[in-house]
Amino acid sequence: MKKESKLIFWVTRLAPPILTFSVFIAIWESYVYFKDISVILLPSPHKVAGEFVSNFWQLNKFARNTLFEAAIGLFAATLLSLVIAGSTYSSRKLSGILENYSALAKALPTVAIYPICTVFFGIGTKAIVAIVTIGIFPIMFLYVLRGFAGVSEHDALMESLSAGKKHRFVDLVLPRSVSYLMAGLRASAPTAIIITIVAEYFGGEVRTLGAYIRRESSNLHTLEMWGAILAACVLGLAVFGCVSLIDRYFSKWRPASD
Repeated sequence: MKKESKLIFWVTRLAPPILTFSVFIAIWESYVYFKDISVILLPSPHKVAGEFVSNFWQLNKFARNTLFEAAIGLFAATLLSLVIAGSTYSSRKLSGILENYSALAKALPTVAIYPICTVFFGIGTKAIVAIVTIGIFPIMFLYVLRGFAGVSEHDALMESLSAGKKHRFVDLVLPRSVSYLMAGLRASAPTAIIITIVAEYFGGEVRTLGAYIRRESSNLHTLEMWGAILAACVLGLAVFGCVSLIDRYFSKWRPASD
């Protein structure tokens, strides 16, 4: 019964998005075919898929470079949010100010400040990592701060045992915030890929997806450009899937109350 219920759960969960995507591809394919649209303007989905397969190894190399830049920026933003949230969560006034700042910073067009980053770091990987860190930090900080500032029935136990701040943070606050940290990573990882590719488009290393898309679009190589866009979509989905699997692993031992 459990296997059947799990199968039904996954079917009902995956069927709607797969069906919607299939309908979208069918409409796209039919529109290009019946309107006889030139491949320079809009290639059909099967041609985009064919370009992706035929140019897979080059796109794979570019995707790895893009993933490297996004991963460093995501790691830096996560580490920075852990340090700052861990230092301020006990002060409601200070943490409230930083929380309001982060909420406002999320609405800012992050890529718009990329030219400023190039002034300090030059055009290349360092500037890309800096812009990803700036864009991801507000998202991760809000999740981590909420995890640190949460309360549970174990707080009273820690107080009754006269536990110090260090022991309380390590033994209670950090484990309790794992679910918030993973939720932040699920939201931030695909966003980091998007920010990286857009920043690379405006100026980055040559062997990256964003720079390849810019180069092919300026040369009117529309099919090659769409192949790279498909590679970027696959990369974003793969990153999200990996983070979700990690979260699922941690959820095995995480208390149900989290």
